[in-house]
Amino acid sequence: MGVPASAAQGQVTISRIGHGVKREGELLELLYIPLVTTTSSPELSRVSLVNQVDWPLNQIVVVQAIYQRSRTTVSGNPSERYPCLVDFRELTWVEQVWATDITDIPLQKGFLYLVAIIDLHSRHVLSWKLSNSLDTEFCLQALDMTLSSGRRPQNFHSDQGCQFTSTDFVAWLQAEEIEISWSGRKRCYDNILVERLWRTLKDEEVYRRAYSNGWEAEISLARFLWRYCHVRPPSALGGKTPYDVYTETDPVPPVRS
Repeated sequence: MGVPASAAQGQVTISRIGHGVKREGELLELLYIPLVTTTSSPELSRVSLVNQVDWPLNQIVVVQAIYQRSRTTVSGNPSERYPCLVDFRELTWVEQVWATDITDIPLQKGFLYLVAIIDLHSRHVLSWKLSNSLDTEFCLQALDMTLSSGRRPQNFHSDQGCQFTSTDFVAWLQAEEIEISWSGRKRCYDNILVERLWRTLKDEEVYRRAYSNGWEAEISLARFLWRYCHVRPPSALGGKTPYDVYTETDPVPPVRS
């Protein structure tokens, strides 16, 4: 039995199903991959139910729901642009580079937005802030929380989102005599260490829960980020936690012979 073309419009009819799957939605959830495709794929071939239901793999249409998605990077239009100063091969001391980014945090209804500032050498999360809108204010609050510790980076790196290219944000960094570094356009790997934090956060925390409100999300995120910094040691840090590396390492460039 094949799936008709109407499946692409969500009108899926299944006449023969088995092994306790009683609704079309349950079957589609089992077959779900994050693409709409009419060709076979490794993900589909590993689902044993596909072999139990007599469908030719090259005729399967996987249906993905269409819904509003968040957009966390809205490009700014600054009068001055700054080059990318991050070289991951040269990250050798704390306070060398701080980096920031914004990600979305899904709730049962709607989204929140999370900004975080991390020290790239230690991977330590220096500050973070939640907001229900993508304004500049919550990014400035996160920056204020970080700078209030009295420590300063040599470079501050971000993408070219309008929050980080805003006049207020740039002027604050300049007043602190911090060199500004921006990712190149369409170069997500320039900020890869923050992206890895987002991946870990979402895989191990956010996607396993369904926050009912911002208060619940904030408490749960605070608990996870504390464990991330103080308990779990990344393999790249030689068995030390991000907090250990950040607090034990001298925040000055090493003297080169």
